[in-house]
Amino acid sequence: MRRRLLVALTVVVVVMTTTTTAAWAAWAVASSNARAAGRSTSMPTTSAPSVTSTASRVTVTWSAASFPGGPVVEGYVVRAYDASTGAPRAVGGTCTATVTTLTCNDTGVPGGGWRYTVQARQGAWAGTESATSATVTVDATVPVTTDNSSTIGAGPHNTTKTVTLSPTDTGGSGVAATYYTTNGSIPTTRSTQGTSIVLAPDGVYTIRYFSVDGSGNTEAVKTAATIITIDKTAPLPTAITLVNAGTAGTVDPGDRIEVTMSEILSVNSMCSAWTGSGDKSLTANSDVTVTITDAGENDVLSVNSASCTGGFKFGSVALGGDYVKRTRTFSGAAANRSSISWIASTRVLSITLGTASGSVNTGAPLGTPTWTPSTSLADLAGNTMAATAFNAPSTSRF
Repeated sequence: MRRRLLVALTVVVVVMTTTTTAAWAAWAVASSNARAAGRSTSMPTTSAPSVTSTASRVTVTWSAASFPGGPVVEGYVVRAYDASTGAPRAVGGTCTATVTTLTCNDTGVPGGGWRYTVQARQGAWAGTESATSATVTVDATVPVTTDNSSTIGAGPHNTTKTVTLSPTDTGGSGVAATYYTTNGSIPTTRSTQGTSIVLAPDGVYTIRYFSVDGSGNTEAVKTAATIITIDKTAPLPTAITLVNAGTAGTVDPGDRIEVTMSEILSVNSMCSAWTGSGDKSLTANSDVTVTITDAGENDVLSVNSASCTGGFKFGSVALGGDYVKRTRTFSGAAANRSSISWIASTRVLSITLGTASGSVNTGAPLGTPTWTPSTSLADLAGNTMAATAFNAPSTSRF
């Protein structure tokens, strides 16, 4: 009895491997006559991958590995090797396990030279590793930048100063750019680029900066240790006032003249005995002598101090009134002494008159004082005053 056989098709996949090759095989069994047909092919291998680096990240890219006839493999295994020693290193990022795309990013890569291979995978079967990539150099070290602001000093300075930024990069890729600001704001890659910062206009400069290397490693923003002040403008008087402490229109002990400045003066430029900064005064008995010289309807006041080598640097004030019939000096002891004071916070220089050396006039009207300053007077930056007469903005009198 003839039996009709149901034709069955069975596909068996067998992998045959050695240390260097892998094969993909298939057999078809068509009938009970045990006729069989078979075919096999090797696992495909991809070409050497291309590699690029940014900071401690390496991007690995490769071409697809395909079986004859077109099907591509399911995935790939990426491996990294030290370019100098050949020692393998575990990859990270998206390059771990089996990668199903044609690119991945190996992150957290140590600095140095690295080569990569790619191996095709199909299920449990693996192809031969590709040829190694070109060596990619990884620079994982951020650059370091310093500045010379402390050498320049805080100032104020009355000349242009140049702050130099000195970036270095030991990772191998070199410094690509340095960015900075001068107003204390946080710099970005849109800020001014360069390493030479010229401070020319008047101002207070807080410099902040950072550098980026050729691999994209970015330094944390730094602030220069010294805030630098540039002041090229000479000081000017803004007000002169005669202050009465007794009888209006008459010079009495305790009357004073007050001069207000546009900025803080160097105390040493006023009196050699004054050093440092802050408030100062000369109050010793008979130390300060104020002189009012008779000049008709516009007497002139000057001042001196025995404590100041070379005299107290003030200049003279035309008082705008007739206070004396002849030249008088004002000095004395205790409550009758003349004195000088400087208040830095208000920028006011006060000269207080003591007892007069003789009789004085009465009934002087309100007038406009005019000060011609000493050219020895200077601000903290060393800018000296011009000997230009300054008229008080309002009238006053002793």
